[in-house]
Order: sequence, then structure tokens, then C-alpha cells
Amino acid sequence: ATDRGRDLYAYWGERITDTLNEDLAASPGPAVVVNLASHEYFRSVAVSRLEGRLVTPAFLDGRGEAEPKMISFFAKRARGSMAGWIIRNRVKSVRGLRDFDGLGYGFDPDRSDTDRPVYVRYS
Repeated sequence: ATDRGRDLYAYWGERITDTLNEDLAASPGPAVVVNLASHEYFRSVAVSRLEGRLVTPAFLDGRGEAEPKMISFFAKRARGSMAGWIIRNRVKSVRGLRDFDGLGYGFDPDRSDTDRPVYVRYS
């Protein structure tokens, strides 16, 4: 705890959301946030106040015939890999995210929806 709050969320308050909204307003093109943060950290964003589209990729791992599932250790690495890939490739559209193939993941259109692109890898 600090004098600004008892936890991460109280400490930051609305500052993270306000900064995201300022950046969205200043950016050319559609207002889109690609959320590659962990669930815990993204809770510091007031999603209801976000002035743009929120896209949250999901990363699933599968083995054999079993239904793929999210494994937090691998999903964390995949989120970091995608963040770097977006920057290196200067991805400018949500549709462009479909081309991500880092760490063996591939876009799965059948499991995806508009704001939740799903990437799956099998071992």
C-alpha cells in the first residue's frame, strides 16, 4: 500500500485508461487497442471508458485429439512474441494480426470472433 492506494488498481486509478484514450485520439486510422496484457494487469484499464475497439487475442495449446486449452505459461510467452511481431512488422490492421505465426501458433478462424482472434498450436 502507498499513499496513492492500497493496490495496483487504486494506485493507477483512471490514469492508464486516460492515457490510452489520449493515444487513441492522436493516432491515425481506426481506434484499436490490442490487449496483450495479462488479465491481472489489464484490470487496471476501465474498459467501459475506453474510446476505441478492444481486441484481445487468445493463445491455445493442444495435444493429439484433445481440445486445445489456454496454458498461462505459454500464453504469456505468446503475448510477448505477438507484441514484438506487431512492432517489427508494423501491423496496421486487426486483419493483419491473422498472419502471426510466432512460436508455432497459427490463426484459427473457426475458434475466433471479431474481437477475439484465436491462435492454436499443437505438440
